[in-house]
Amino acid sequence: LLAVLMSLIGNVLEGVQTDCYAFDQFLGVFWGTETESYFPLFNWFLFVAAGKMFGKWYKRLADKKRFYAISAPISALCFAGFIYVTSSTDPGLFRFHEVTHHGFCWMRLPEVLACISCFPVMFGICYWISLVLPEKTLRYVCHPSVYVNQYYNLSWVLIMFVPFFYVGTNDWQHVLIWLIVMLFTILGVVAYNKWFRTQLETFFGHHPYFWTAVVWIVSLSFAIYAFVTYSSFPNEFNGYASIC
Repeated sequence: LLAVLMSLIGNVLEGVQTDCYAFDQFLGVFWGTETESYFPLFNWFLFVAAGKMFGKWYKRLADKKRFYAISAPISALCFAGFIYVTSSTDPGLFRFHEVTHHGFCWMRLPEVLACISCFPVMFGICYWISLVLPEKTLRYVCHPSVYVNQYYNLSWVLIMFVPFFYVGTNDWQHVLIWLIVMLFTILGVVAYNKWFRTQLETFFGHHPYFWTAVVWIVSLSFAIYAFVTYSSFPNEFNGYASIC
């Protein structure tokens, strides 16, 4: 209920901002502002709450086959309806068709609920596949799920550095870039967990508050430097992508 309320508040406050870019960037962490404001907390926390509630219940679920036999077909109908509405009509209820990023990143409550209703069919497909896969194969398939935070963070670090080395100009080149990023992400995660994780977690675990403070200080120092040095900042709303 709190997450639903947060989603509604995020919808209402969308676009509410000041003339101070630094402060608007801070507000953009909570709701959508015309800065680099992606996935604001108020708009997206409902996914976290729903996922945690579902996961806690799912671990105690005795008959998963029966659950998916009932929920997956219903979810598939919801998914089909959702795809039809977003692709074949132009309603105000869903905004995925919008060209700008905030139609997706500033997701509103109806879109969040629609997405959540689509998950059981996806989970069901994965569950049924897991029943027929050999146990050794399943261990490799589940690797990204087990280490999802590492995969997510490392992949985005690589994605951010890709434009410094190579920019794709057609679909095949974009596919190649995607495959390269995926390969280096897998290698990085596997290498980290095999050779570095224990030592690094032990080292940083001795003084966690100190290292947390260091991360905050370094991050804020870069942010303050940027805000003080520049008078205008590139973001989607002032057309920097089209200029590039």
